[in-house]
Amino acid sequence: STYNDVFEIFINSYLKSIDPHTEYFSPHNSTNLEINITQQLEGIGTMLKFENEYVTVHTLVPGGPADRSGQIHAGDKFVAVSTKGDGVFVDCIGSRLTDVVDLIRGPKGSDVQIKVLGKNALPGSSPTTVTLTRERIQLEDQAARKTTFEIPTDDGTNLLGVITLPTFYVDVDNNIFDRNERSSTNDVAKLLHELNALNVDGVILDLRGNRGGALQEAVKLTGLFINHGPIIQVQSADGEQKILFDTDGNVTYTGPLVILVDRHSASASEIVAGTLKDYGRAVVVGETTYGKGVIQGMWPLSETVGSDDYGNIKLTTGQYFRLNGIGTQNIGITPDIQFASSILDAGEEDQGFVFPEKRLDPVPNLNNRHSRYLGNRIPILRERYRNRIEVNPIFTFLNQIEQLNRDRADNPINSLNETTRKDLQKSFRDKQLHYINELRIALGLETLDDLNADALPQEELGDAYLDESLNILVDLLSIGNSSSLQIGIVQELDTTS
Repeated sequence: STYNDVFEIFINSYLKSIDPHTEYFSPHNSTNLEINITQQLEGIGTMLKFENEYVTVHTLVPGGPADRSGQIHAGDKFVAVSTKGDGVFVDCIGSRLTDVVDLIRGPKGSDVQIKVLGKNALPGSSPTTVTLTRERIQLEDQAARKTTFEIPTDDGTNLLGVITLPTFYVDVDNNIFDRNERSSTNDVAKLLHELNALNVDGVILDLRGNRGGALQEAVKLTGLFINHGPIIQVQSADGEQKILFDTDGNVTYTGPLVILVDRHSASASEIVAGTLKDYGRAVVVGETTYGKGVIQGMWPLSETVGSDDYGNIKLTTGQYFRLNGIGTQNIGITPDIQFASSILDAGEEDQGFVFPEKRLDPVPNLNNRHSRYLGNRIPILRERYRNRIEVNPIFTFLNQIEQLNRDRADNPINSLNETTRKDLQKSFRDKQLHYINELRIALGLETLDDLNADALPQEELGDAYLDESLNILVDLLSIGNSSSLQIGIVQELDTTS
């Protein structure tokens, strides 16, 4: 109702002045929460947000219609929707997010058409019309999954495993100690056992786009890769401090490990990457992570104000810190090997009313707890990475686009003079086209005269960051023998916890 909408806007305007993660969920939005819990909805598989009068794609549900189409990406804007797929469009600019979501959702098997502006589209650009068939979206599509790669080397072939974890999840109705429950940790453990059975030479844990989840899941998942020891420090709102431990004494995977992250890796993802980096247990590669170092809890208001459904409230209850005492809040995790980023101003520090950075004392005897099997290999890996990307046209292009976006952010196109504004826009588009044509030439493709939606050869680009992560893992294998790259009970020195 309008009353509920007004109340939700008012209360969230107030709550956002506390911090960006404290939030009220109306009964309507609590229903959406229930959809996530039941892991079912009928739609196209996009997570949307409202930004500058546009309904914008926040993330895609892996395996959903939008993701499989390859025509919709994070950051794209939905400007109109034909709910019946009959070409009769409803304008979405300035519309409420919930109204647009209701337009896009519908019975499985039915079509929906969406007019889409790309995330980097300039003002005045024409949208692309995308037709998708709605499906029943199982949030199981976000479950952990594995792939294997055979990488030829001078000495033979390396068999490498990649585990992709798009989100952290747990069945809250089950016993959290039940090893048979459906959870991110248990699913990853099963996949690691399967990779162990294949005798893989190394593993990549891909946490790109993983926005996090339950804190305990992050602790349990990290414990799959170490025997036992401290994982993370937590400080609650009342100032109480505690250390969360892995105590089971078991290691599911003991071999060489690379963790791949990006700017959207947040919260629980940062705990896993940061802790395994601090332990020297994994090489972290990718982009600097999001920087969300605060913890939230959810409370039904019916428990406080009565039995009626008044929705739910999510409150920030604490903050977590790495073992060295450094908080990830606003800072994130800096990879050991850093890739170019096309995403600017997308981290926690760019939100309003964020908690400031803070430090705690390091965990006592921290150096004695580490199993630093990586030794001095990181500088060697960095050097080989730099030598490789200097002659890689794809990474040359990615670096050029990153610099172009930074220049555009430093010199925004906001002139009130139409001629000046159009000249600046044309200059930016001309540079984009020039860099794309350089890439197309390097890939053996024809150059283009105009910048269009198909100008960037996505198929030839593939997943350049995953490809390079595989190269880094091969490098790690080549500069250490198998015994020195294993984590075992003898090497794990934490005996004082």
